Amino acid sequence: VSFVVSILYWFVRRRWMETAKAFHQAYEKLGASNAWIRAINQSSPMAIFTTDQDGCCTYANDTFVASFGYSIGELSGAGWRHLLRPDDVDLKSDSILSLLDVKSRFGGLTRVICKNGDIKWVRIKVNPMEYVMHDASASGYVGVIDDVTNEHLSGMERDRFFDMAADLVVISDL
Repeated sequence: VSFVVSILYWFVRRRWMETAKAFHQAYEKLGASNAWIRAINQSSPMAIFTTDQDGCCTYANDTFVASFGYSIGELSGAGWRHLLRPDDVDLKSDSILSLLDVKSRFGGLTRVICKNGDIKWVRIKVNPMEYVMHDASASGYVGVIDDVTNEHLSGMERDRFFDMAADLVVISDL
């Protein structure tokens, strides 16, 4: 009996050691993977954020905080709505919240207000976590925001120039 118990003990201990070693290796890989993702996230020139399934902000990277001036605490929950211009609040909040109900991808061009009062034009793209992670049990959203203020203002200047040029052509024809 003692011999059988010794063999069982050895077998269980060996299996436990193999499992513990595999767990440790997986844990190290996960840590390296998380460090890699954090490094990419923090060095990204784009603002990156996550929300829960109700659209409440749960994370914003350093670029997000630096770009708009709001702390992560100010953005948490529904605090991201501080970013929307008052003219856009009803339109954007309602359309965003309706898209959250159907777990849809969405994005577009909009204006935001920085904490210091500056207005920026941004292109936003948001995806459901289940789409990004290929996991139906994942909830919430991940999004990126790109500051396109300079490009947008340049386009407006270009359009204004062409409008003025068209007016000059009409005047010269008279």
